[in-house]
Amino acid sequence: MTAADHPATYQISVSGSLGPALRAAFPTMAASSSSPSTVFRVVLDTDQHAQDLVALLTGRGLVPLSIRRVPVPRPAAHRP
Repeated sequence: MTAADHPATYQISVSGSLGPALRAAFPTMAASSSSPSTVFRVVLDTDQHAQDLVALLTGRGLVPLSIRRVPVPRPAAHRP
C-alpha cells in the first residue's frame, strides 16, 4: 500500500462558490468563500478520489484553481 492509498486531507481551491448540494455531499468539509473563489479541505481515501472530486467539480461548472495534499501534523516528540 502506498501513501496514495491512505486517507489524506486535500485543500482545493475553485473559482466560484459551492452550492448547497456539493456542501451537503461532504458534511465534514471545511469551506470558506471569498469572492470570486472558494477554498475547502476534505479528507479523501485515495488520490483517485481526489481526481474524481475534481472531475465532479468540473462537471458542475466550477474551475479548479489548485489542489494540494495537506501534510498531517506530527505529534510533538515526548521528552522525558
